[in-house]
Amino acid sequence: MAIVYKLLHDVKHEEYDSVYWRKIHALYAGMSVMRKTLEDAKVRDMLFPRHLGEEEYVYKERLKRVFYIPYMGQLVDYITAALAADPVRMSEDEGAPGSPQAATATKVLNGKVNGETFYDAFNKDCSPPGGERMSFNQLIRHQITQALLYRRAWTLVEMPSMKQAGGDEAPRSRYEELKKIGDGCYACPVDPECVYDWECDDEGELLWALVCRMEKKRLSLETGRNIIREEYTYYTRDDWTRYVYEYDPDKKPPTPEQVPDFTEGPFPHSFTRVPLVPFELPDGLWAGGKIESIACEHFNKRNALSWAEYRSLFQFIAVKLQEPATLNPISEDPDRGVNQPIGPGRVMKLAEKDTVEYVGPDPGPFQVALEDLAVLRDEMFRLLNMMAMSVDNSGAALKRSADSKQVDNQATSIVLKDLGRRGREHGEDIYEMVARGRGEGEKQFTAQGMDQFDEVSMDSLVAEAAVLETVPIPSPTFQALYKFELARRALPGATEEQLGAIMNELQEGITAEAEIQKATQGAQQERIDEGVLPGETPPEQKPAKGKKPPKK
Repeated sequence: MAIVYKLLHDVKHEEYDSVYWRKIHALYAGMSVMRKTLEDAKVRDMLFPRHLGEEEYVYKERLKRVFYIPYMGQLVDYITAALAADPVRMSEDEGAPGSPQAATATKVLNGKVNGETFYDAFNKDCSPPGGERMSFNQLIRHQITQALLYRRAWTLVEMPSMKQAGGDEAPRSRYEELKKIGDGCYACPVDPECVYDWECDDEGELLWALVCRMEKKRLSLETGRNIIREEYTYYTRDDWTRYVYEYDPDKKPPTPEQVPDFTEGPFPHSFTRVPLVPFELPDGLWAGGKIESIACEHFNKRNALSWAEYRSLFQFIAVKLQEPATLNPISEDPDRGVNQPIGPGRVMKLAEKDTVEYVGPDPGPFQVALEDLAVLRDEMFRLLNMMAMSVDNSGAALKRSADSKQVDNQATSIVLKDLGRRGREHGEDIYEMVARGRGEGEKQFTAQGMDQFDEVSMDSLVAEAAVLETVPIPSPTFQALYKFELARRALPGATEEQLGAIMNELQEGITAEAEIQKATQGAQQERIDEGVLPGETPPEQKPAKGKKPPKK
C-alpha cells in the first residue's frame, strides 16, 4: 500500500489533541503567546468564546483589549524551579570486576581529552549539532514542564550516523564508527503537537512513532515566505524513514491521495528500540489538565469585568423632562431636549422641574465579580494540595489537619518528590537509550537528585535565624554553613557556580568579622588588665585635679 498524505497527516492517535494543548500553552505562556493564539478560530472558540447574544462588533472590540494574568505559569514554574534546586546527578552503575560493563566503564571511545568520558560531555551539553546549548539538567527540567502542561513529553535520541543518507562509506566496525562520529549522540525535546501517532506493545514499549516537522520557507528574496515543508519521520525499532511534502498552500495544497514529493530511507539505526523516549504523568499530577478550566474561567471573567469597567468610565447624561402640559409657554421651550447642543463649555436651558444626572451601571455586580476572581486565583494555587492527595494518602490527612503554611509546604513536598522520582526515571531511560545507540547496551545508569525539598516556609526560617543571632555560637564554620543553607533555600533557581560563589563570600565575610570581633575583645581585655572597667576613662586621659578638660 502506497503512503499517501491522508495516512501521514489526517490519521492521528486518539490522545492527540493539538487544539487543547495550544490552549494550555497560551494560558501558561501569557500574552506573548495568547494574542497570537487567539488568531486561530478553533482555539479562540475554546479559549475566548463569544457570549450568548453578544454583538459581533462588541466581541471584536473586546478582542482588541484582551489581557491575561498568567497565574498558571507562576504555579508550573514554581514547581520546576523547586525541582531545579536539587539538580539531577547521573552515575554509571559499575559491573563486577572483569565484566564487559566494568571494562568499558572508563574506556569509552569518544574523542575527548583529559579523561572526560562521553557521558560527562553529554551531561554538560546534550543538544544536537548547531542547536541551542542545553545541559542534561535543563533537558529534564524542560520535559517536566512539558509533562506538567500536556501530560506527556517526548525526548528524541539520535546519532549522526542515523542521518547518513548514503554517499559516505559505511564504517566497518563500531570502533571505527565511534572514532568517526565522536561524541555526536544527542537528545532533544519534541513538541507533543509534533508526535502525530504511535503504537505500543502489551508491555507499553513503543513499536513505532510518527513525528511531523513543519516549517515555512522563503526560497529567495524574489519570493515570499509561502512555501510549506512538511517532514514526516517514521521511527521503528530497527530503522527510520522520512516522507517530505513541499507546496504553496495558496496554489496547490496536497490532496489526500498525494504521494510524498520525495522519500528518505529506510535507514537502519543501532538503538534496537524506537529512539523516542516518552515521559508521561498520571492524571493526579497533570497540572495543566487541572488548572486549565480554572485559568480559562478567570481569563474570561476578568476580561468581561474589564470591559464593563471601561464602559462604566464613559457615563452619559440623562435628562428627565417634565410633561409638556405643565410647561410655561412663555419661558419654557417644549423642544429644549433636542434643539440645544450639549458638551463641555456649554450650558443647557431647562424647565423648572427637569432633572439631569449621569447614568452608570450598578456597582454591585462588579464587587461580586472581583470576589469570585480572587476565589478562582486561590483555587489555582490550592491545586498543589489536591495533587498531593493523588500521590500519597498522607497528603489528604495533612490537608485536613491544619491550614498552616507548614502543612501547605509538606503537601508541596509530596508533589515535588514524586515528580522528582519520575524525572530521574526519565533521565535513566534517556541515558540507557544513548548507551544502546553507542553499542553499549550493557551499561546501566542511576539518577540522583530532585529529592531534597524544604518543608519549612521562608518566614519560619527567617524567624529562626533572627533568634539564633541572639545566641552566641562562636564558630565561623557554623555561621557560614547556616547562612549558606538559608541563602540556598531563598534562591531555588541559583546555579552551582552561583551557590559556590555565595559560600566563598560568606566564609570570607564571616572570617573577617570574627577577626575584627576577636581584635576588639582583645583590646577590651587589655583595658581590664590595666584596671580600667568597661565605660571608664583610662587614667592617662583624665584631666588633672583643679583643671578643666581642654576644649575640643
